[in-house]
Amino acid sequence: MALSGSPTGGTFSGPGVVNGVFSPAVAGPGLHTLTYTVSGTGANCGNGASLQVRVVGATVAPTVAACVGGTPLPLAGSPAGGAWSGPGVSGSVAAGFVFTPTAALLGSQTLTYTVPAPDGSCVGTARTVVTVSPVPVVAVQPLPTLCQNGNPYTLTGGSPAGGTWSGPGVSAGTGGTYVFTPSAALAGANTLTYSFTNAGSCTSQASTTLQVVPMVLAAVPADTTLCPGSTTAFRLRGSPAGGTWSGAHVAASGVYTPTGLPGTDVLTYTVQTGLSCQSQAVRRVALLATPTLAPALVPSPCTPALVVPYAVHFRQDAATLPADAVVTWYFGDDSTAVTGLDVTHVYRTAGTFHPRVQVRYNSSRCADQAALPTVTLQPMLVPNIITPSSNTLNARFSPRVGGCPPRLQLYSRWGRQVLDDTAYQGTRNAEGLAAGLYYYLLTPTDGSTPMKGWVEVVK
Repeated sequence: MALSGSPTGGTFSGPGVVNGVFSPAVAGPGLHTLTYTVSGTGANCGNGASLQVRVVGATVAPTVAACVGGTPLPLAGSPAGGAWSGPGVSGSVAAGFVFTPTAALLGSQTLTYTVPAPDGSCVGTARTVVTVSPVPVVAVQPLPTLCQNGNPYTLTGGSPAGGTWSGPGVSAGTGGTYVFTPSAALAGANTLTYSFTNAGSCTSQASTTLQVVPMVLAAVPADTTLCPGSTTAFRLRGSPAGGTWSGAHVAASGVYTPTGLPGTDVLTYTVQTGLSCQSQAVRRVALLATPTLAPALVPSPCTPALVVPYAVHFRQDAATLPADAVVTWYFGDDSTAVTGLDVTHVYRTAGTFHPRVQVRYNSSRCADQAALPTVTLQPMLVPNIITPSSNTLNARFSPRVGGCPPRLQLYSRWGRQVLDDTAYQGTRNAEGLAAGLYYYLLTPTDGSTPMKGWVEVVK
């Protein structure tokens, strides 16, 4: 509106005033003070006047979205106290106005809000557009029954495409997909929901039930190791009962018959649950090869003669035996058996002996043995007469004693030592000694009890 004042020639200023014209739209709703100023020609000359202008206006949200069948939408405008009109509008100034979206109002609906001036001189008006969108029709296809110990399953069958899945065991996958993990869900019925939101921000849902067959864990005894040559059949056990066994040499009844040949059979126990769910456990049955027993009987040094005491080394190479093998030697002379790969035994009595070796392995459940060469030993013999001047066997003092050459100490009948040989080889013929009785002391090198007695020299 054009502004005018008296006297003419002055200027107007204030909100919404441009070149003497007041624009309500620029000033905006509210009470505004406008000033008219007239300038004089003399000193301190000039005068001004003011007026107040009330702009009556209304503001509302420019656009609103609603869904068919949704909750009635409360309508609000500023300033309060105005009235709403338009399709789908109901209510009053006192109770408030609402917009009810129905199928008949699909699309864009223009609603008007009016506010009268306090003096009734004019009315402020504002308009908003309500876009009414249809609620999407959402459907889901039936989902399969899954095993609790099965692989994750990508959820499909939701319509329209592009929605979201939620529920027990559901997680977001890649590329906008959703995955159901049976092990993370509940055994039994799981309710999954498919939600879809259209361009009008209207959402709808559909639910379906996915059955998860409870997981049953198959369990079998620990792996078994059988002794070489085993052919005895035995029944296989598994938990829970009712499963089936499969594998080499297993009958339909679950009886396993070993072949007696070295090797390992892998046997599988399968428990079937539901329509197609199964759990498996594996048991290995190993049949050991017969260990190679190669015992050696080696006489100790200085014992070429089969005379007691007779020391022997018994040896077995560990490389040909199982790792847990225990080797035990039985010497055949009623002595205590000894365990070890390399042992020494001293035979102290004459006779014929049949030593043997036994090896136990596979936690002592298996055993093999082997016989060693027979040992036949003569008793010790110390002659009590020698005839140095003859060519008979008695020409030398030759004790028959096992082991390394003993120490020989020889004394006259008056107690004088006439000989001390630390390693007597049995070659002395009493050279330099007079005929008569002499006393000997033979001391074995192995620390056993010395032997003493007398010998007569006949010349």
